[in-house]
Amino acid sequence: MLYIARHLWRLDTDVRHKWRAIWKKLTRFIICGYNKPMKKILCLVGVLMLAPSANACTIPVFRYALEKWDLTVYEIVVYHRGPLPTDLQKTIDAWNAAPNKANVEFTTIDLDKVSASNANNNHLQVWHVEGNDAKTPWMAVRYQKPRERGVTTWSGPCTQANLNVVLDSPLRQAVLAHLTRGASGVYVFLTSGDAKKDHAAYAMVRKHLEFLETKIKLPEQSKDGPQMRLPISLKVWLPILVLDRKKPEESALVQRLLAMEDGLAEETGPIVFAVIGKGRALPALYGKQLNEEWLTEITQYLCNKCSCDVKSLNPGDDLLMVANWPAIEEKLFDGKDGVPMPTEAFMLAPLPPASVPGVDLQPLLDEMKEQRALLAEVRDALRAKSTVAAKTEAPPTITYTTTKVETPTPEFECPLCKNWMWIATGAAGMLVLVSGGWVCWLLLRK
Repeated sequence: MLYIARHLWRLDTDVRHKWRAIWKKLTRFIICGYNKPMKKILCLVGVLMLAPSANACTIPVFRYALEKWDLTVYEIVVYHRGPLPTDLQKTIDAWNAAPNKANVEFTTIDLDKVSASNANNNHLQVWHVEGNDAKTPWMAVRYQKPRERGVTTWSGPCTQANLNVVLDSPLRQAVLAHLTRGASGVYVFLTSGDAKKDHAAYAMVRKHLEFLETKIKLPEQSKDGPQMRLPISLKVWLPILVLDRKKPEESALVQRLLAMEDGLAEETGPIVFAVIGKGRALPALYGKQLNEEWLTEITQYLCNKCSCDVKSLNPGDDLLMVANWPAIEEKLFDGKDGVPMPTEAFMLAPLPPASVPGVDLQPLLDEMKEQRALLAEVRDALRAKSTVAAKTEAPPTITYTTTKVETPTPEFECPLCKNWMWIATGAAGMLVLVSGGWVCWLLLRK
């Protein structure tokens, strides 16, 4: 490149003088800067390029999400005409007065008091699209990512029963209990309704997650950089919970998960979601993607070092979770469980036994009982014989041999090899600066 630039420079004297003036302005701008902010930017870039690798975060993604990522706040917009029922108003006031209890806030809109000047209000636009004036009070559950348009994850009549379903459910409490006990990620298995498909997929997912628990290694924690805060053991633990999409108490959660991706509600097979942190659901696995390879990819992602501290730059959506995290953390530091484990198992029910019409199985069962009784008699006889032989025979002599174990000599670890990437980056930067200075010198000398 320098060779070509030098030969082009010698073509014409006028061109040479024009380029000399351009180079003077360019070098003055780079070295001195036209203003102080430019100098600050250049210094910041230099610091980021030469930052030591020791400050890199070694905390796994799932643990960093649990300690650092707060959940996005949902907004429940309640549309009504006239005063709200007393019990409903008390419930809304109680939730608004307890901001740490859940990632939710309520907004009430009296449609009778809305003026024409507010016709373009975002809340009213949602009402015109999804509202039902015949069933007021009506509510819409809104979720908005940073720099994106909000979406409605659930809408319907605002009743006490619907509020309970929207805000919390047994499976969400089970997910929360596992996360506060150190789960790397809770895999939620959403059933399809087809028993054969569900059992086959569930068996594959459970077997592979158990395999990954033994094979995946967490990054070694460094004493430098960000440190873990919560007193929870760091381990690879991948529990799986079954979410029956037909259960009415889980209907709001099912609808929320299916709203994470366009067209996901039309999927007829089982779907798997990994939930990490304080309740962040990762993108769904379904169809051909529901396989061992993708399960491995997702698990490796959440068990690797957290390379991006910004939550919005990581995949997934936050769920609506009822959890008072200050109180949970206080219990954890006291050595107690932050959230009680639900008694419901959330396991996939076994397939019903296959029936054989027209065949009497009773004779076969009687024959099996007789065989078991015979085997029990033979086992007892063998045990008695071995006990008598042990009393009459002399005990065998045991000889111990000592084997010298050689301690391997630790290999020498070169500090240059350990930080080769940063040394190479610094060398490349110095080469660019030297080359640029040389070019400027050649141009100004002419």
